[in-house]
Amino acid sequence: MVLEWNSAVDKSLLDRVVLAQKVGAFLSKDDIPRDQRRKVENFALMLAHDVSAEVRQCLAFELRRAPDLPRSLVMMIVRDIADVSVPFVKSTEVFTDDQWIEILDELEEQVLNALAGRPSISEPMAFELVCRGGDETVSILVGNRGAAVSERVCNTVIDRFSDHRVVLDTLAQRGDLPQSVAETLVALIADAARAVLVDRYGISPAVAGRVAAAAADRALVGRLAPLRTEALLDTVRDLRAKGQLDDALILAALEREAWRVIAAVLAVRSATPLSLVEATLSARRAARLDTVMAAANLAPETIHALRRALGLSGSVAS
Repeated sequence: MVLEWNSAVDKSLLDRVVLAQKVGAFLSKDDIPRDQRRKVENFALMLAHDVSAEVRQCLAFELRRAPDLPRSLVMMIVRDIADVSVPFVKSTEVFTDDQWIEILDELEEQVLNALAGRPSISEPMAFELVCRGGDETVSILVGNRGAAVSERVCNTVIDRFSDHRVVLDTLAQRGDLPQSVAETLVALIADAARAVLVDRYGISPAVAGRVAAAAADRALVGRLAPLRTEALLDTVRDLRAKGQLDDALILAALEREAWRVIAAVLAVRSATPLSLVEATLSARRAARLDTVMAAANLAPETIHALRRALGLSGSVAS
């Protein structure tokens, strides 16, 4: 009796798989009368609810070439398990990139990964994926030569994944990066990827060195900023003793608006109490600030940058 029941179930499953194939093949044709298409779409919706993943998988695979499908059916497929959704998402053309963008927040990582690997991805779609996707999605996208990777896409990747070597190394392998992006990446990627990047984009050793140094300064500011006052001052004094307390650190701190770091550097370099430097910066006392900066022996361009950041126009006070 059990064997007979299993046989009946297997036959029923096979029948539904065959039906799914036929329904999918029918809806993939271009020249179907509207009334016939609507009737068969109803069958497809029922099959998309089937308890068997094999039936749903077969249906989705056959429908991946369909020129038009009801939105409700598409959403059922893309929200299904990976075996059902991924092959469909990789190939279907029933949604435009704008339509995909509208529903990105509703999609699982498996679907985002499939979208990132599609043969052609517009710049707006690429941008939304790098804004919302995880490291796997973004790695797939930046490694996809069919994705339109603009400067804003690249900069978003760098901002979000600055400490994720795999993502950045994959980005660096592209041959269509904006020059500014290539130069920024030099300081962030592994040696092997850096060599490829420098050679491919003709980045001079001098430029590569400057970019790497700037990245190191930004990283140092990131480590200094959270320190408590005494630890911050001790670290800044150590940097001065090692000859590493130059203007570049102040400029890097300005980029991040790390005023505590700037105050500590000015205090140590000018031998001025930190509390006085902080009060000067806070009150924007131009004359007093100019005295501190002169004592700190800042370069003219650094003085100008500090005054501009504080909204102090005009020349240095006499």
